[in-house]
Amino acid sequence: MNIVVFLIIFYITDSSVQFGTYDNMLFIRGAQLFIIIVGVLCLAILKKIYKGNLLEALFVFACVVVSALVNRDMQANNIFVIILLFTGLFFSLLYNFEVFVKCYDDVLLALSIISLIFFCIECIAPVLLHIFPQIENISGYKFYNAILFVTSVENQTKVRQNYGIFREPGVYQMYLVLGILFQIYKKDGFQLKRVIIYMLTLLTTLSTTGYIMLLAIFFLLFVKSDGLKKKQKNIVIMLLPICLFFALYYIDKADTGYSIFGKFHGLFRLREAGETLNISMVNRIGSVIVNLHLFLRRMIFGNGLTEVYRCFPIVSNELFHVSLKYPTDTFIYHFSRFGVFYGCCWGWAYFRLTKILTKRKFERIIVFLIFLALLCTENYTNTIIIYILFWYGLIEKEKGIMLEKV
Repeated sequence: MNIVVFLIIFYITDSSVQFGTYDNMLFIRGAQLFIIIVGVLCLAILKKIYKGNLLEALFVFACVVVSALVNRDMQANNIFVIILLFTGLFFSLLYNFEVFVKCYDDVLLALSIISLIFFCIECIAPVLLHIFPQIENISGYKFYNAILFVTSVENQTKVRQNYGIFREPGVYQMYLVLGILFQIYKKDGFQLKRVIIYMLTLLTTLSTTGYIMLLAIFFLLFVKSDGLKKKQKNIVIMLLPICLFFALYYIDKADTGYSIFGKFHGLFRLREAGETLNISMVNRIGSVIVNLHLFLRRMIFGNGLTEVYRCFPIVSNELFHVSLKYPTDTFIYHFSRFGVFYGCCWGWAYFRLTKILTKRKFERIIVFLIFLALLCTENYTNTIIIYILFWYGLIEKEKGIMLEKV
């Protein structure tokens, strides 16, 4: 089970450098073919194990199909999205949520430890990483590839960030934040050592979103009133000043501080022509606003993939005087591409997912806002993990039908 989770959720996904953005179509198509084969196999046996919530599932699939038909958007990616939905549904029905979380947690722990070791090597003796082969992603950036760890060649001369196996630190932080949330609400007990490892790894990503999410998690731990022993809670809260010290230490370094918080430069001047803006911030904020504009044009069935990508640089140039090539968020992108019904399904599913984690209303709101923030800062449309969690939330399935033990 752990190997399957690792291959599908972590490695053979568009989130990884090796299979997601590697400038070798053989790897990219191979990963897509793997997901398609798994999806077809899931579809073949799904009817044998699926006994409830049929209307909800059919409605979600219908939203994608009808949107494609109405917009005459016969893109292969629509089929791939349907395959990802099927695969996510299969996982959510097949495995007990607790089993899934345990396997996810075990694999993430191994990846975190490996990435921390390599990150330390990179900081102390970066020349040692030169023994590993270089690969180049589709944007022209080169990486040293150690299979279970990758790092940008530019890391050797610029700000060092922990990539793990992922295409960028901003993607890695999403997996780590989910791992911390799962630990906080695990029914078999909170494991402090793992949370500390995840937090340390999160700090080394130097991800702006990751740092903001870490503050939200500390606040969540502060208001959480059950599940954690007082000693554990106090230790985690004591980590806050350590994290702040770490952040302030890096802010003091011009390049690193700008890498983390420079994205806020010009935040309130996005519409002013001629301003020197951090392009990453424009991408993040701009993507949400542009997708919202596109959604308001065609609210019911969305615009379709082709129209979104055609209009995206045009609308972004009108709004911010910057031509953005493609969306960099997930949540609002679902609205602009597939329409209001599909988008609302995602919002509703992730809100219901919080109910599996905690029954306390205030904590559910905080967790839901964390989910939304994660889905609004990167485009995870082709990433299987968000579909698995989507179905766990939509059908509120805590117990798998076939496998309930590791």
